[in-house]
Amino acid sequence: MGGGGRRPGPVGSTAAKATGGRGMSDFVADTLALAPGWVKSVWLSEIYLVARASGGPQATATLGMLKHYVEGTGSLYTIEEVPDEWKRWIVSATRGRPGTFNLNPYNAGIFDLRHSLGHFNVTVKRNSSGTATYTITDRYQFGFRPNDKWQQGRHGFTLPGVSDDRISAIQSLLPTGHYQNPGGFKERFEIRRVGKEAVLFVPHEFLAKNGKPFDVRGEFEE
Repeated sequence: MGGGGRRPGPVGSTAAKATGGRGMSDFVADTLALAPGWVKSVWLSEIYLVARASGGPQATATLGMLKHYVEGTGSLYTIEEVPDEWKRWIVSATRGRPGTFNLNPYNAGIFDLRHSLGHFNVTVKRNSSGTATYTITDRYQFGFRPNDKWQQGRHGFTLPGVSDDRISAIQSLLPTGHYQNPGGFKERFEIRRVGKEAVLFVPHEFLAKNGKPFDVRGEFEE
């Protein structure tokens, strides 16, 4: 797929002939359903890393969970070390009160939390020592919205600081075929601006065929 600093060239005519008039990236996307999980992981990771090569915040958990999904084991994903900025936001959002909370981090300004967990649950239990234990639980999966007239259920990753030239270069790397979203519309791999953000969209059908949902758990004490 190429490194971060290398500008991709156009899809060649030979590749197009070999795949029925479509590009080689379409051929790769079509055959991934038959590939082992690690192959899918490498391919999708490369797309993501190339797209984010212009910089931006770290996305360790985002990429880790995405890779775990496409590897297809369905096994529990344990967050071994909850990042400090996640801890601070969770403590503030729950105010340390005992109970179970469904949290929405989309406006928290924490890129990695937004794109890895999205909405998630936290159970807070007070300890006799005066501290509290925060247990994070989530189900990592890609759902859809029935009768999605406004296409609000699309799946994508924001790409901070990406220029218009970079958007065009990344788009030339992506498959061109269309996929049917169960919400009632066709979609494709694409990168475009939504408001002030550049977003890399990945079709639901592709994600559903090339991964397996899994549970997520993490815990910290404050």
